[in-house]
Amino acid sequence: MTDLSPIPRSAEFVRCYGCGPANEHGLRLEFHLDDANQRVEARWHPGTHFAGYKTMVHGGIIATLIDEGMGWALWGLARKTGVTRELKVRYLRPVLTEQEYVIHGWVERVEEGFAVVRSTVSDRRGRVAADGTAEWALISADKVRDR
Repeated sequence: MTDLSPIPRSAEFVRCYGCGPANEHGLRLEFHLDDANQRVEARWHPGTHFAGYKTMVHGGIIATLIDEGMGWALWGLARKTGVTRELKVRYLRPVLTEQEYVIHGWVERVEEGFAVVRSTVSDRRGRVAADGTAEWALISADKVRDR
């Protein structure tokens, strides 16, 4: 088992839909740093209110999981903040409600003004249910604060 450490969060960034602890309607993802594998990780157990069809999680929520994995990878591994410029998500198998999933994110490269980041959503058996890649525009941390 890999040792994970918490990723510091600014007290001025708490309302995010994906990870904000102050957003009662959000996903409340908590990412940790996996230094050994140079990636970030969060666990998520979706309730039935995240369903699209029957017990399948809505695709927009899955895209949000992918996007959050990338944003936290950018912050946790490269200490950069940014916004998604272009996102590509592949849906490989259903993500089901009432089961645990693991979101991983990692940085492929950082260049002047942008970064390329990747993320996956996997079930408890390690099967990738969705993956994504994105180009992020790097922005000042002042622009992402809630206050």
